[in-house]
Amino acid sequence: DIIDNHGKNIQPRFHYIRKMRELYRYQNHSGLIRNLVILKDFLIRTYPCCVPTGIMVRKQCIDELGKFDEDFNYIGDLEFCIRMSTKYDFYYVNQKLSAWRYTESSETVNILHTQTISPVYFYRLIDKFYYKLNVARFFPKKDREKIIMDAYIFASKRAMLNSLVALKFFDIKLLLFTIKTVYKSDPFVINRIKLPFSLFKEFIIALYNLVKL
Repeated sequence: DIIDNHGKNIQPRFHYIRKMRELYRYQNHSGLIRNLVILKDFLIRTYPCCVPTGIMVRKQCIDELGKFDEDFNYIGDLEFCIRMSTKYDFYYVNQKLSAWRYTESSETVNILHTQTISPVYFYRLIDKFYYKLNVARFFPKKDREKIIMDAYIFASKRAMLNSLVALKFFDIKLLLFTIKTVYKSDPFVINRIKLPFSLFKEFIIALYNLVKL
């Protein structure tokens, strides 16, 4: 749930924050998720469980794979969960275990609304897991190229959150920097062609939801 200072459920106007209910509801039932299934999903389509207040981890997992990597800054929780999924299965509990208090003083809210987020970190995830740790070896050879291609366009969509801040404040310099970084970081031409259409679709959905409020 997303709540205000008084604990009441609210519906934020910012499209991405409103989508969080969908983003973090991984499936509609509780159950065990094999590590390769959730690892692939982390890389290419969703972030199933990276809200720190919504996860529990055995101490032996942290002892073996390490704590949060501060080099990943604001997506350290995501990096941590992906690292756990390289070895361990997850158990998904289909219940509301925590709520996010949405206030103007929230650091996350300020980052999403008024500050820039470095688009580089999303590509660093790919570099670390797909190349340095070679998680590709876990998947069939015939699927590897498709997975890495999808991972890049997923990272690009996340990185383009910067553009929302840029448009809000008419910051052309930030907008151009973000676009340049995204197109420079994704090596797949087909992704660079598909990205504008995908973003336009998200923009239309966000605009439609804003008008409905």
